[in-house]
Amino acid sequence: MAPACLLSLPTELLVEILISLDFGDVLRCQAVCKQLDDVVRSTALLQYKIELATSGLTDGPPDATLPLSDRRGCVKDYQRAFEIPSWCCKKEIQMSEVSSDAMPIHVEYRGNLFMRAYEEGRNTMDTIAALAFGAWDGLEKFDTVEVTHIMSDDEEVKTNNWKLHFGRMFDYWAIDPAQDLLVCWGGRQLTHPDDSLGRGSFRLSVFSITHGAPVLDHEFLWLTPSGAGNMRSRLIEVHIMGDLLGAMAISSGGTRVEVMLVDWKRRRTVAALHSFRTVASS
Repeated sequence: MAPACLLSLPTELLVEILISLDFGDVLRCQAVCKQLDDVVRSTALLQYKIELATSGLTDGPPDATLPLSDRRGCVKDYQRAFEIPSWCCKKEIQMSEVSSDAMPIHVEYRGNLFMRAYEEGRNTMDTIAALAFGAWDGLEKFDTVEVTHIMSDDEEVKTNNWKLHFGRMFDYWAIDPAQDLLVCWGGRQLTHPDDSLGRGSFRLSVFSITHGAPVLDHEFLWLTPSGAGNMRSRLIEVHIMGDLLGAMAISSGGTRVEVMLVDWKRRRTVAALHSFRTVASS
């Protein structure tokens, strides 16, 4: 609950205080009480701050003359372009060649990036053999990502292809072309470098899509669900939202789900949501 002295301030002053905060603090203020939530939701400038952050964008120079309503419209157009690409013509794109028996196991198209991931040197027959002899663990790992940057004729830039070689295996990925971010991780739990956290953490790597170089000062971003040492879990989903990652871990029996909101630049969890399902036994 917010202090009474804060809530007694005029709404105009509350707005000025909230505008001075960063995106994450504004969201936390919304969760404090309904009055602050109403202020944030009813203030166009605060909504614009949130929309900018979730799109991975920054505002223009202070002397920009474009009205706020037009700036919000530009952000919504930007978001819509990624969510619903529109094509005015049909065009064949030349992509890099892949061995005829190779099997890309992760494919994604976002914005003007088409990406394929696979384990280099492993083909369809390897996967079938692993399945037949019981060596398949239900995950298709990858160590290579091929990127095709599809440009329109209006942009006067030719379509470009490149490969990212990581030198280690991953199970999953998430991408944000607007921030040039590629997040890769393994689904199984590992031992955290801090031994006190035990064997219940997940290790994520954050790369540049353009260069394949790590984005963070330290190579890995570690996530540790609460109560991780008491049950085995798998990290199945990560979404990139500006400076935040939304990560979902589920226990092996499906009885516990945890969603973590992580500030990946500062390497800290800012919120966590837990859900339990009781399984009846006879």
